[in-house]
Amino acid sequence: MNSMQDALTEALEHPITELPKRSRTARRTGKARQAGSNQASEYLFWGVLGSIAGSLLIYGAYRWRNT
Repeated sequence: MNSMQDALTEALEHPITELPKRSRTARRTGKARQAGSNQASEYLFWGVLGSIAGSLLIYGAYRWRNT
């Protein structure tokens, strides 16, 4: 337990003051996000298509039951 207290005490006495520097990979993620926007529209398309198919299935079951 003493080692945990010592570690906490030392961390409080010597806090990290420097911010981490940005690497080159951080700049590349912007390009990946732009390419991902096409993927988001693809998910939206399949979501809308699934909703339409589901509603038609429910409507068909409702209509078949009430015939």
